[in-house]
Amino acid sequence: MTADFRVTLLGTGVPIPRPDRFGPSTLIEAGGHTLLIDAGRGATMRLFQLGVPIGSIDALLLTHFHSDHTTGIPDLWLTGWLSSYFGNRRRPLNVIGPVGTAKLMHHIEAAYAHDIDIRVADEKLAREHAAIDVKEFADDGAVYQAGDLRVVAFAVDHGEAIKPAYGYRIEYQNRVAVISGDTRYNVNVLRYGAGADLLVHEVAMARPELLSEVYIRL
Repeated sequence: MTADFRVTLLGTGVPIPRPDRFGPSTLIEAGGHTLLIDAGRGATMRLFQLGVPIGSIDALLLTHFHSDHTTGIPDLWLTGWLSSYFGNRRRPLNVIGPVGTAKLMHHIEAAYAHDIDIRVADEKLAREHAAIDVKEFADDGAVYQAGDLRVVAFAVDHGEAIKPAYGYRIEYQNRVAVISGDTRYNVNVLRYGAGADLLVHEVAMARPELLSEVYIRL
Protein backbone atom coordinates (compact mmCIF):
# COMPACT_ATOMS: atom_id res chain seq x y z
CA MET A 1 0.00 0.00 0.00
CA THR A 2 1.32 3.44 -0.95
CA ALA A 3 1.67 5.94 1.88
CA ASP A 4 0.40 9.50 1.45
CA PHE A 5 2.18 11.46 -1.29
CA ARG A 6 0.96 15.02 -1.54
CA VAL A 7 2.09 18.04 -3.56
CA THR A 8 0.79 21.46 -2.47
CA LEU A 9 1.40 24.69 -4.36
CA LEU A 10 2.04 27.21 -1.59
CA GLY A 11 2.59 30.01 -4.09
CA THR A 12 2.72 30.40 -7.86
CA GLY A 13 3.14 34.14 -8.17
CA VAL A 14 5.62 36.44 -9.87
CA PRO A 15 7.65 39.29 -8.32
CA ILE A 16 4.48 41.42 -8.09
CA PRO A 17 3.77 41.56 -4.31
CA ARG A 18 0.10 40.56 -4.56
CA PRO A 19 -1.50 39.51 -1.24
CA ASP A 20 -3.70 36.97 -3.01
CA ARG A 21 -0.90 35.10 -4.79
CA PHE A 22 2.27 34.37 -2.86
CA GLY A 23 5.72 33.68 -4.29
CA PRO A 24 6.83 30.38 -5.82
CA SER A 25 7.04 27.54 -3.31
CA THR A 26 5.94 23.90 -3.45
CA LEU A 27 5.42 21.59 -0.49
CA ILE A 28 6.14 17.88 -0.92
CA GLU A 29 4.79 15.46 1.69
CA ALA A 30 5.73 11.82 1.18
CA GLY A 31 4.95 9.54 4.08
CA GLY A 32 6.93 11.02 6.95
CA HIS A 33 9.12 13.18 4.71
CA THR A 34 8.53 16.90 4.17
CA LEU A 35 10.36 18.90 1.50
CA LEU A 36 10.04 22.44 0.21
CA ILE A 37 11.00 23.44 -3.32
CA ASP A 38 11.85 27.15 -3.34
CA ALA A 39 10.78 29.63 -0.68
CA GLY A 40 9.14 32.63 -2.25
CA ARG A 41 7.34 35.44 -0.48
CA GLY A 42 4.81 34.13 2.06
CA ALA A 43 5.88 30.47 2.10
CA THR A 44 5.90 30.34 5.90
CA MET A 45 2.40 31.82 6.09
CA ARG A 46 1.08 29.13 3.76
CA LEU A 47 2.78 26.44 5.87
CA PHE A 48 1.16 27.93 8.96
CA GLN A 49 -2.26 27.93 7.28
CA LEU A 50 -1.82 24.23 6.48
CA GLY A 51 -0.74 23.40 10.02
CA VAL A 52 2.69 22.25 8.85
CA PRO A 53 5.32 23.26 11.44
CA ILE A 54 7.93 25.41 9.75
CA GLY A 55 10.65 23.58 11.64
CA SER A 56 9.53 20.21 10.27
CA ILE A 57 10.92 20.77 6.77
CA ASP A 58 13.50 18.04 6.08
CA ALA A 59 15.11 19.89 3.18
CA LEU A 60 14.73 23.06 1.13
CA LEU A 61 15.55 22.57 -2.55
CA LEU A 62 16.25 25.58 -4.76
CA THR A 63 15.56 25.74 -8.48
CA HIS A 64 17.46 28.97 -9.20
CA PHE A 65 18.43 32.26 -7.59
CA HIS A 66 15.77 34.74 -8.70
CA SER A 67 14.67 36.76 -5.69
CA ASP A 68 11.00 35.82 -5.98
CA HIS A 69 12.03 32.19 -5.36
CA THR A 70 14.35 32.94 -2.43
CA THR A 71 13.05 35.90 -0.40
CA GLY A 72 11.28 33.55 2.00
CA ILE A 73 14.44 31.68 2.97
CA PRO A 74 15.37 33.85 6.00
CA ASP A 75 11.80 33.54 7.30
CA LEU A 76 11.78 29.77 6.82
CA TRP A 77 15.18 29.43 8.49
CA LEU A 78 14.73 31.75 11.45
CA THR A 79 11.03 31.33 12.19
CA GLY A 80 11.45 27.56 11.97
CA TRP A 81 14.13 27.84 14.66
CA LEU A 82 11.90 29.57 17.20
CA SER A 83 10.84 27.51 20.20
CA SER A 84 7.11 27.24 19.55
CA TYR A 85 4.64 24.84 17.94
CA PHE A 86 4.98 26.63 14.58
CA GLY A 87 8.79 26.29 14.54
CA ASN A 88 10.79 24.17 16.95
CA ARG A 89 13.43 22.94 14.51
CA ARG A 90 15.93 20.81 16.44
CA ARG A 91 18.54 20.42 13.70
CA PRO A 92 20.32 22.56 11.11
CA LEU A 93 18.34 23.75 8.10
CA ASN A 94 19.13 21.42 5.20
CA VAL A 95 19.45 23.35 1.91
CA ILE A 96 20.08 21.70 -1.47
CA GLY A 97 20.63 23.63 -4.67
CA PRO A 98 22.84 24.30 -7.67
CA VAL A 99 26.31 25.76 -7.41
CA GLY A 100 25.92 29.19 -5.81
CA THR A 101 23.66 27.97 -3.01
CA ALA A 102 26.48 27.91 -0.45
CA LYS A 103 27.37 31.53 -1.24
CA LEU A 104 23.74 32.60 -0.93
CA MET A 105 23.29 30.87 2.43
CA HIS A 106 26.62 32.14 3.77
CA HIS A 107 25.54 35.73 3.19
CA ILE A 108 22.09 35.13 4.68
CA GLU A 109 23.77 33.72 7.80
CA ALA A 110 26.01 36.78 8.01
CA ALA A 111 23.06 39.15 7.60
CA TYR A 112 21.21 37.63 10.57
CA ALA A 113 24.15 36.79 12.83
CA HIS A 114 23.16 39.48 15.34
CA ASP A 115 19.59 38.16 15.57
CA ILE A 116 20.92 34.68 16.32
CA ASP A 117 23.26 36.02 19.02
CA ILE A 118 20.37 37.88 20.64
CA ARG A 119 18.01 34.90 20.67
CA VAL A 120 20.67 32.54 21.98
CA ALA A 121 21.33 34.93 24.87
CA ASP A 122 17.74 36.03 25.51
CA GLU A 123 15.61 32.98 24.63
CA LYS A 124 18.27 30.34 25.30
CA LEU A 125 17.76 28.80 21.86
CA ALA A 126 20.33 26.24 20.75
CA ARG A 127 22.77 27.85 18.31
CA GLU A 128 23.37 24.52 16.56
CA HIS A 129 19.70 24.42 15.52
CA ALA A 130 20.24 27.70 13.65
CA ALA A 131 23.06 26.18 11.60
CA ILE A 132 22.65 25.64 7.86
CA ASP A 133 23.84 22.53 6.03
CA VAL A 134 24.29 23.08 2.29
CA LYS A 135 24.65 20.53 -0.50
CA GLU A 136 25.42 21.84 -3.98
CA PHE A 137 25.19 20.05 -7.32
CA ALA A 138 26.34 20.92 -10.83
CA ASP A 139 24.78 18.21 -13.00
CA ASP A 140 21.61 16.23 -13.49
CA GLY A 141 21.15 13.40 -11.02
CA ALA A 142 19.90 12.32 -7.62
CA VAL A 143 20.38 15.02 -4.97
CA TYR A 144 18.30 13.71 -2.06
CA GLN A 145 17.51 10.23 -0.78
CA ALA A 146 15.64 9.26 2.39
CA GLY A 147 14.06 5.83 2.65
CA ASP A 148 11.64 5.39 -0.27
CA LEU A 149 11.94 9.06 -1.25
CA ARG A 150 14.34 10.05 -4.03
CA VAL A 151 14.75 13.47 -5.65
CA VAL A 152 16.47 13.97 -8.99
CA ALA A 153 17.54 17.39 -10.26
CA PHE A 154 17.58 18.23 -13.96
CA ALA A 155 18.70 21.35 -15.81
CA VAL A 156 16.06 23.50 -17.55
CA ASP A 157 16.18 26.54 -19.86
CA HIS A 158 15.10 29.69 -18.03
CA GLY A 159 17.05 31.90 -20.44
CA GLU A 160 20.64 32.47 -21.51
CA ALA A 161 21.54 34.68 -18.55
CA ILE A 162 19.57 32.73 -15.93
CA LYS A 163 21.90 29.90 -15.12
CA PRO A 164 21.89 27.64 -13.23
CA ALA A 165 18.20 26.70 -13.36
CA TYR A 166 16.79 23.31 -12.43
CA GLY A 167 13.63 21.28 -12.04
CA TYR A 168 13.06 18.29 -9.78
CA ARG A 169 11.67 14.78 -10.21
CA ILE A 170 10.35 13.40 -6.92
CA GLU A 171 9.98 9.62 -6.72
CA TYR A 172 8.21 7.99 -3.81
CA GLN A 173 7.31 4.31 -3.78
CA ASN A 174 5.39 3.83 -7.04
CA ARG A 175 4.49 7.49 -7.60
CA VAL A 176 6.32 10.32 -9.38
CA ALA A 177 5.81 14.09 -9.30
CA VAL A 178 7.84 16.50 -11.44
CA ILE A 179 8.32 20.20 -10.77
CA SER A 180 9.60 21.90 -13.91
CA GLY A 181 10.98 25.04 -12.32
CA ASP A 182 10.93 28.21 -14.43
CA THR A 183 11.69 27.15 -17.99
CA ARG A 184 11.12 27.61 -21.67
CA TYR A 185 10.64 24.56 -23.91
CA ASN A 186 13.28 22.09 -22.86
CA VAL A 187 13.82 18.45 -23.78
CA ASN A 188 14.91 17.71 -20.22
CA VAL A 189 11.38 18.38 -18.98
CA LEU A 190 10.14 15.74 -21.41
CA ARG A 191 12.86 13.30 -20.40
CA TYR A 192 12.44 13.62 -16.65
CA GLY A 193 8.69 14.09 -16.89
CA ALA A 194 8.21 10.74 -18.60
CA GLY A 195 5.91 8.45 -16.64
CA ALA A 196 5.09 11.09 -14.02
CA ASP A 197 1.77 10.95 -12.20
CA LEU A 198 1.89 14.73 -11.77
CA LEU A 199 3.74 17.42 -13.71
CA VAL A 200 3.74 20.96 -12.33
CA HIS A 201 4.89 23.04 -15.29
CA GLU A 202 5.71 26.73 -15.07
CA VAL A 203 3.81 28.84 -17.59
CA ALA A 204 3.85 32.61 -18.05
CA MET A 205 1.39 34.44 -20.29
CA ALA A 206 1.28 38.09 -21.28
CA ARG A 207 -1.47 40.32 -22.59
CA PRO A 208 -1.05 41.12 -26.32
CA GLU A 209 -0.32 44.78 -25.62
CA LEU A 210 2.71 43.78 -23.52
CA LEU A 211 4.29 41.70 -26.25
CA SER A 212 5.93 44.78 -27.76
CA GLU A 213 8.27 44.82 -24.74
CA VAL A 214 11.48 42.90 -25.39
CA TYR A 215 11.77 41.60 -21.82
CA ILE A 216 8.26 40.13 -22.09
CA ARG A 217 8.98 38.38 -25.40
CA LEU A 218 12.06 36.74 -23.87
